[in-house]
Amino acid sequence: MNILVTGSAGMLGAAVVDRMGRDGSVTGVDLPDGDLTLESAVGALFEKYRPDWVIHCAAWTDVDGAENDRELSLAVNAGATANLAAACAGSGAGLTYVSTDYVFDGTGDGHDEDDPRRPINHYGLTKARGEEVVEALETPWQIVRTSWLFGDGASNFVKTMRRLLGERETLTVVDDQRGCPTYSADLAEILAFLVRGGHRGIFHGTN
Repeated sequence: MNILVTGSAGMLGAAVVDRMGRDGSVTGVDLPDGDLTLESAVGALFEKYRPDWVIHCAAWTDVDGAENDRELSLAVNAGATANLAAACAGSGAGLTYVSTDYVFDGTGDGHDEDDPRRPINHYGLTKARGEEVVEALETPWQIVRTSWLFGDGASNFVKTMRRLLGERETLTVVDDQRGCPTYSADLAEILAFLVRGGHRGIFHGTN
């Protein structure tokens, strides 16, 4: 299987490229290779690499920043996904879309895969719009929701806490949020399992 991984310079994308490379041909692309919000750029990538499956890790991940830059965050998380979905539909390639628990409203003790999407901020809305595009595909698709990723990369919550603990005697951190910190290499294993099996549908992948 010829696999194309978007967002390969990011923490998750890099882990996915490393993991998928053990099973077959994998190519990682990031912004310098083409702006996925442009249909022409996506078409050029498909023409060049001719993927059998796309694992879409590229995303706008700044939750607070999405509120201030609504148009761009929507273009990155929903528009780029729509372009990839259209290219997959045209070529028959499968598409795996990495999503988030922010598509829910956060009420209750947890969420199942078939719970209705009820995002309460703009970031969650952008990812929910991406999910809707993927769900409409007739070609193979997967939506994999995760949360609170950490792993190799420039920054994440764990690294931030370690750095701050070395700089300060006390820390102020929000205490009204619950989530599942998820190791990027473990999520890459989940994605590899799902892609290998060609499983279709919505899945939750967290530690």
